[in-house]
Amino acid sequence: MKRVTQFIGLITLVFSAFFAGQLAAQPQFVEGRDYVRVAGIPESVKPVVREFFSYNCPHCYRQDGLFKASMAKLGDDIDFERTPVGAGRLSWQLSQEAYYLAQKFKVTDQVHGNLFKRIHEGPGAFTRQEELSQFFVEQGIAKGDIDAALASADNKLTLSNYV
Repeated sequence: MKRVTQFIGLITLVFSAFFAGQLAAQPQFVEGRDYVRVAGIPESVKPVVREFFSYNCPHCYRQDGLFKASMAKLGDDIDFERTPVGAGRLSWQLSQEAYYLAQKFKVTDQVHGNLFKRIHEGPGAFTRQEELSQFFVEQGIAKGDIDAALASADNKLTLSNYV
């Protein structure tokens, strides 16, 4: 038993010495040599919490209340941002467009919960752009404005940034 204890102690000592050497060998990064500070991009004054989500994701649906409560609790101390993900699925990509439309028409607060409810408690996920357009018409947005926004270069650029 004494030999086992000594062996374990020796192994612990060897690993401790190895990891201590690794920690001491951590590189020190130097601006201009190891990295370049990018000019023109302002540093964030406040921390940013970014939620990657999909209206189609059942986990996101269940956690939305927690996210809202966190936003309310932390308030002005943190900037909250959402990024919808498409995961290469048509219905999820249509949900990305739904988020784009909500942002474009400044109705995100109004429709955010309604989108989750429509998908998880109602008819289900959007399968065609016409369904998406109809949803926003029901939220009070003019069909012509929706169609123009969906056909815009801004929509395509925004969706490409979500990927």
